[in-house]
Amino acid sequence: MRKELAEALTKDFPLTFTSERGGREPWSMFGFECGDGWEPSIRFAAEHLEPLIQKAKEEDPEGYEAGYYRTSQLKEKFGTGRWYLSGGTDAMQDIVEKWEAATVSICETCGKPGELRGHGWLYTACFEHAKVQDRDSLEIVEKASEAKEKSNENV
Repeated sequence: MRKELAEALTKDFPLTFTSERGGREPWSMFGFECGDGWEPSIRFAAEHLEPLIQKAKEEDPEGYEAGYYRTSQLKEKFGTGRWYLSGGTDAMQDIVEKWEAATVSICETCGKPGELRGHGWLYTACFEHAKVQDRDSLEIVEKASEAKEKSNENV
């Protein structure tokens, strides 16, 4: 993810994306290990996580100080998103699970609707960001038809 997007997320959601544990966990070392296209969905999930983390911090300050209720890693794996929390409530885990499930249909590059693609190395991409060999025949025909219709409109 581009630096400016990552910085905006960490600024807007300081409890969800903090590196106060001494810099040894993957989050501190690598940050967001995914493409820019997932930023809006990460932001949406973080908007729901942040108040839950604030509540957990107030109710369990010792747990929070010990490093619980924080993002320990956020990355792409096997073509979809993985968001690991260092401990969390059921409500927090529900938000994370919904985000992970949603990433299978969001292009990691641009954020448009996408699908899981690839052979061996999996990734989620829209038609435009899919490797040529990972586009299916129906998609190719549909895109050609859309392009033809668009060019006819411009005549």
